[in-house]
Amino acid sequence: MFTHAHHTCNVPLYLKEHQPPAPSDIEETDANSTATTGDKGPALVCKLCRTVITRKDLGMTVDGKHRHVFFNPHGLVFEIGCFASARHLSVASPKSEEFSWFPDYAWESMVCSECFTHMGWRFTGQDGGFYGLILANLVEEEGRKA
Repeated sequence: MFTHAHHTCNVPLYLKEHQPPAPSDIEETDANSTATTGDKGPALVCKLCRTVITRKDLGMTVDGKHRHVFFNPHGLVFEIGCFASARHLSVASPKSEEFSWFPDYAWESMVCSECFTHMGWRFTGQDGGFYGLILANLVEEEGRKA
């Protein structure tokens, strides 16, 4: 646990904040992931390069809500949305259970596989997993289907 300004919070530490991962560190998520194909909802794309990351209808609740605001040990604040699935992401850090925002879940930092923008984290636990994506780095594209 990390304590800051009289608030206690479990937080992931983003290890490679301004550096793209080395090619040997990249593990790309499946571009044809089952939950992100089809045309069930508007696409949510990377704000920088417009690569499709997920769909709006794949939003889910974790600990009772879809949106969460957390800060990491460096004091950076993130507003994330929880999503059941995402694609075109690459792993940018080793899996860790330290400072997890969600108890019983390990996390890995995820970057856009096209432009290496930090998109959020993949959380995995015994009951499966989900993506915590930085909402400021996603843009909804009207009329574009994922």
